[in-house]
Amino acid sequence: MTGKLFQLVPAPLSTFWGIFAAIVLCLVLSAFLTYLVFTARHSAVEINAQGLWIRGGVYSRKIEKGSVLQDNIRVVDLLSSPEYLPKKRLNGLGLPKYKMGWFRLQNGEKALVFLSDTGGAVYIPTSNGYSLLINPRNADEFIRTIDELW
Repeated sequence: MTGKLFQLVPAPLSTFWGIFAAIVLCLVLSAFLTYLVFTARHSAVEINAQGLWIRGGVYSRKIEKGSVLQDNIRVVDLLSSPEYLPKKRLNGLGLPKYKMGWFRLQNGEKALVFLSDTGGAVYIPTSNGYSLLINPRNADEFIRTIDELW
């Protein structure tokens, strides 16, 4: 007895558009995550006579000198002052040793955070409804520069 071969009805072309869309989505997500990693490694804060310019990818922002509450800027050790620790991520990247973006602090305050270390963080309150919590390489020199320029 000989057999006879029957072709199955082929999958419609629309089935493959879903696969193509999933591949494109994965590529876009990979590119975005690569961008976040790059900006996490290359974030900076520029201090000039007009204010602060935070360069941190999607969280970049200019803060005018007039909105910074200069008398309350200080270096905080987050281990001995846990009220400044980021508690809840509102919109940002929260990795074990790096936090970038918008967070709610332990004390309930909203803050734009760029932290990679718990010691030597600079707390900068503003009149804009949020504070800035960052880790410059030399916190004392950072604050001295603000005092000199402003």
